[in-house]
Amino acid sequence: MTRNALLICVLAGSCGMVACDDMDFDFGSGGGPRVEAPFHFTYDVKPGGHLELETFNGEVDIRSWDQDKVDISGSKYANSAALRDQIKIDSHATPDGVEVRAIHPMEHHGNMGARFVVRVPHSFVLDRITSSNGQIKIEDLEGAVRAHTSNGAIHISRIKGNVDAATSNGAIELNELAGRAILTTSNGHIQADHLSGPVEATSSNGSINIAFETAPKSDIHAQTSNSSIEVSMPESSAVRVRASTSNSSITSDFGVDQSGTVSKNHLEGTIHGGGPMLDLETSNGSIRLAKP
Repeated sequence: MTRNALLICVLAGSCGMVACDDMDFDFGSGGGPRVEAPFHFTYDVKPGGHLELETFNGEVDIRSWDQDKVDISGSKYANSAALRDQIKIDSHATPDGVEVRAIHPMEHHGNMGARFVVRVPHSFVLDRITSSNGQIKIEDLEGAVRAHTSNGAIHISRIKGNVDAATSNGAIELNELAGRAILTTSNGHIQADHLSGPVEATSSNGSINIAFETAPKSDIHAQTSNSSIEVSMPESSAVRVRASTSNSSITSDFGVDQSGTVSKNHLEGTIHGGGPMLDLETSNGSIRLAKP
């Protein structure tokens, strides 16, 4: 029997004699057992209300459901029960909204954090969803979304409302949005599909791919470095184009009536007579205007 297996057996035997907490064993990272404790809150709210949520070192999963309630469940964890119990889950609610926060101890050390799974009414505003070292996932919502994290990805889909999403060292993936998108990351790619509103996408060291199911009706601004930009749109799209790169090239599946200075790494002109602006800029990466 290996040392780790023996230790698990000893701990399991101890738990058999007394009540014990849920444990995850993470010997590979040298952190030892991770002790968890669940939490759960449910609040009656009005449709169209708002949610603010803040956590650390934990994932956040938010989806809508067919009830006029906000349901919050999750777990807090640490390397020991003593450290775990120092993490406080603070929540406040009114019929118009809910605020919930995971508060770390003053001496914040070791492997600890809190994960959240939240259900909200279909029509609801996510005022401020914040995490660190954890991904954020949001689906099926009628309302504005503002989500920020670090060292984690952001996945947002099927939203009717404006989206402001920012992370570092993580990707942003957005699918099916009826509203404005402001997307910002570093060291991660941006993938945005089935859009119908204005877009501002900024990355560094990450590619940007934006796809429109119908012809763009609003301006699109995309900027990155050391990576590529691709905008896909229907053949009938009518737009103005201003694209520039360095140390790479610009290609287009569309005919462009060019104006101004023309070179392999600078393109300015109109497609089908012009319309909203496609303002695209990168360095050390290619730019492509594509048809689906």
